Amino acid sequence: MEIVRPWSIYAAGFLTLWASSSDPAQAASASELCSQQPSLENSLGSQSTVELQTATRRIEEALSRDQRQTDQSESAGDLEVLLTVPQVTDVQSADVVALASYCAAAGEILRTDRQGSDFRAQAYLHAALRLAERAASYETASLAAYRLGLVSINFATIPATRGNKQRSGTRSAIVQTKQATAIGTGVCARLSGLDLSSNAPDFISTLALKCATERASLTGDHQRAALAQLRLSRMAWSLLGRTDQDTIYLRELIAEEVIGGLKSLSLLDAGPLRVELTRRLIDVGIDAQAVPAERLAELFSTLPPSIEQRPASRARYAAIRSKLAHAIGDLGSARHHANLAIFHESQRVQPLALAQWYLLLAKAEPAKRKMHVLQAYSLLDAARPAIAAQDPLTGESNFTLWMRDIFREAVDVTLIDAQLDDTQWCCQSKCT
Repeated sequence: MEIVRPWSIYAAGFLTLWASSSDPAQAASASELCSQQPSLENSLGSQSTVELQTATRRIEEALSRDQRQTDQSESAGDLEVLLTVPQVTDVQSADVVALASYCAAAGEILRTDRQGSDFRAQAYLHAALRLAERAASYETASLAAYRLGLVSINFATIPATRGNKQRSGTRSAIVQTKQATAIGTGVCARLSGLDLSSNAPDFISTLALKCATERASLTGDHQRAALAQLRLSRMAWSLLGRTDQDTIYLRELIAEEVIGGLKSLSLLDAGPLRVELTRRLIDVGIDAQAVPAERLAELFSTLPPSIEQRPASRARYAAIRSKLAHAIGDLGSARHHANLAIFHESQRVQPLALAQWYLLLAKAEPAKRKMHVLQAYSLLDAARPAIAAQDPLTGESNFTLWMRDIFREAVDVTLIDAQLDDTQWCCQSKCT
């Protein structure tokens, strides 16, 4: 049976409407639109503004569709149709914020779609930021800056796997990160006027995430502020894992972002998203050895234990307590809360995080580590067809985010068994 993709139908319908337009020559592409600088005095009611707003809603709806999480991607033709805005009589008469919002949406769809282009995405998102900053639309600016940070992470050079190239690539990334974090106030102004082609991706991504945090905090968007701080802390943690130099600076940066992110979340309404972001920030703080567990426990105490009755949130809440207890050295409490996380996760229709909580239990119960790790691996193997390739919250690879740890632990316990078998064989051979 032929698979009919909802987005393809949507794009085909739009193409039909566009083709039937009385004046198709008035249609404008994203590259044409995002290179414009309309006047700040323009009216929200102009026809061009209305068309841009309609196109933006269409793209954002496509971004939010669950179908976009599958491995199948839309054709480049469909994508170009989605980005095209018909009936733009004069883009110079359009509202600046409407154009900025459109460019932010266009850049994001190009970043996330397999037929997209990171180069084009970066250019459109940078244009969106410049337009939003010009119009003092800081909500749009924080969105554009956050998305620009994500696409620039994709450009960051991955060091070679051996020798001097790895050390050189990591050192360069740390230098660029240091330069970006040293700017302090005025990061958004610096980013707006930046020539992207002559700056390193690590510098751009750090600057963009700092700008996103600043603008999101200014507009009360604490969720986006926490997300930007989480991504920057994970970037620094990734660098920390590849070097034995500048570790003090990197841990200080991680601590700043983790603590800042948890403080941002304390201003967010209670709900499952707050629990999940809290868990991820605490994980980075502990795993990078950047924030004392006692300080993290103090910040975690602002999260009320009964904010959510959903099994997923209760499981994550218990997982946080297990992680903190293990970091403090209280294995009994860590084991208790890991088991609670497993219990609550098991109540879900699709307990996709069960493998993660068994890995927590393996750390809390070292005597049964092998059994719990292999159980985690078995659960992950069974759940893999239902797990999206990318995390919907941060856009990171789920393999990098948490699956890889389970594979590593499974390999480790298997190798330990193999070494023990070899030792026993050698002993038996000598005895005989």
